[in-house]
Amino acid sequence: MEYKSLDMEAYNRKSHFEYFSSLSYPYVGTTVNVEITNAFEKIKERRLPFFLTFCYLVSRAANSVVQFRQRIMDGGIIEFKDCMTSHTVALEDETYCYCTLDSSMPFSDYLPYAVRAQESAKMQMGIKEEKEETLDREAARVLLYLCPHPVFAPGEEVE
Repeated sequence: MEYKSLDMEAYNRKSHFEYFSSLSYPYVGTTVNVEITNAFEKIKERRLPFFLTFCYLVSRAANSVVQFRQRIMDGGIIEFKDCMTSHTVALEDETYCYCTLDSSMPFSDYLPYAVRAQESAKMQMGIKEEKEETLDREAARVLLYLCPHPVFAPGEEVE
């Protein structure tokens, strides 16, 4: 994946970098409530697969935020041109597998590609990956991890 190294002397968040890079596992995760009623209606109206459509939208939104494409490497910060997503896919035997998707293409190309990639991931029957298919640490840096499972606040009803 294509990336560039940032000039740390000119980086306006250098003190933040120094703080977070001193942590044993510096990462950021977030859970947010998003109003998707209009998007949901359009997805339903067009008979699109909900999760893959939403995955594309979230990926494009996350990739539009420069800081979400930045990673720590070799004592500095690199910035990827684009990050792929990784999510779990439920299997019939109540286990799961991983699916990695590249959303740096038009939606009309993404959807058939994503359907094929997700079906291919299901064929692996779990998280048993062949050595050459396993993402090494360098390759894993470029991923945005998405959780396809609903998260509910305490006391919130599920319909």
